[in-house]
Amino acid sequence: DALMLRKLFRRLFHNGMVVVATSNRAPDDLYLGGLQRPSFLPFIDDVKERCDVHELQSTTDYRTLAAEASPLAELPPDGAGTFLHPLDEATGSSARRLWEALVAGSATAPQTLRLSGRTLDVPEASEEARAARFSFAELCGTRPGIAPLGPEDYLRVAKAYAVVVLEGVPQLTLHKATELRRLITAVDAFYDAQVLLVVTAAVAPADLFLAEGADSHADKFGDVIGNIVQDSGDEEFAFARTLSRLQEMRTHGYVARCAGGVSPSSVWIAHALGLDKKKKKRKKKEGEAQV
Repeated sequence: DALMLRKLFRRLFHNGMVVVATSNRAPDDLYLGGLQRPSFLPFIDDVKERCDVHELQSTTDYRTLAAEASPLAELPPDGAGTFLHPLDEATGSSARRLWEALVAGSATAPQTLRLSGRTLDVPEASEEARAARFSFAELCGTRPGIAPLGPEDYLRVAKAYAVVVLEGVPQLTLHKATELRRLITAVDAFYDAQVLLVVTAAVAPADLFLAEGADSHADKFGDVIGNIVQDSGDEEFAFARTLSRLQEMRTHGYVARCAGGVSPSSVWIAHALGLDKKKKKRKKKEGEAQV
């Protein structure tokens, strides 16, 4: 992908295109540790020559601020947020009630999702509500005899379902770096597709990854984009971005966008999380103000 990116941008520049791009890294840090990186370096030179590079320095994570202000950020005693922890009976009960509300009484059953050249067994799903329910092991784990999911697979899941419930996410360390990378890739796919993600986890979002231990698979497999991982730096960098996205995915604004369509799943999302009631109250206040 990195080498194709170089060829693409060179053609764009050659044809006089004006390119505006954003990145999580400065040009000199792109594709650090990547395979055959020397072949990628001319692209960095092209970017620095053709583009004005601006570093937007900020210590404020606005996604986190929005999450902290959101009424959906915490699990209330009689309701459910979208990130539930710890993994106890109360969390399991809340997740079941939320799942029932999100599918709104529609029929649920195991489904088979066709991926590129193979299939994925979905343990429980509602075709009408476009909702699916997975365990962490099923979506991000490594299971004997079953090929693990990759980036294209997560994109296919995000396209097929408007709601994904992911249950039983453990606290991850470098011993589980492969599973961590799959979780990062899945969250990216769901975020970009504005999928409503409901998570049950052992710990709060900020504590999901501990940069300790050693990844015994890194030297053999590398990460999901082909990098050979030498230490925990890449994982920490990548998870910081994922954490920011997870925080935004818990906010009223993100969930409202998920519920903003006209499909049955949008209506049920709004009803399950009480957004339809908030909308009615807001309209009532606006009407009273106009009177």
